[in-house]
Parts: sequence; structure tokens; C-alpha cells
Amino acid sequence: MAFFFFQIQNKHIFGVDAEYAYNIEDYVDKSLNKSSSEVFASSNFDMFDFYIKLGFTLNYDNQPAVIGNEIDCILKSGFGWEFN
Repeated sequence: MAFFFFQIQNKHIFGVDAEYAYNIEDYVDKSLNKSSSEVFASSNFDMFDFYIKLGFTLNYDNQPAVIGNEIDCILKSGFGWEFN
């Protein structure tokens, strides 16, 4: 797992992270048991104490439950504020 945050200006922050997961799934029905690997990469951008967030996540699963769904892409956005 790796996280990197870059402060572009006083109130602008850009973050990047990457993760790896190894899953072992055991079920009562042994035909459903499997091991799989997943890789996650994401980034986000925050502006100001009143913030605007934009993020993107890419998830790769080498043994998905449904064939053809190896890659998931997520685009997220948000806004809010901080109380001091």
C-alpha cells in the first residue's frame, strides 16, 4: 500500500494511492472456493477549506465472480467544508 500527497499550493492537495490485495475465499460449497488478486489505483484532488473533491479509482480483479468484469472504474466527486 502506498500513499502520496502533493501540496500544489497552500490550499490545493493532490493525492495518489495504490494497493494490492490477495483474497482467499472459502465457502461451504467447495466448488465456489477461489483465490484471487486485486490491484487498486486511485487519485483525488482537494481545494480550499471549502473543498471540492474529484477522484478516480481503477480496480483490477484477476478472477471476478462474473466473467468479463475484471476491471471496475469509479469516478467520484464531492464538496463540503471544514469546521475549525
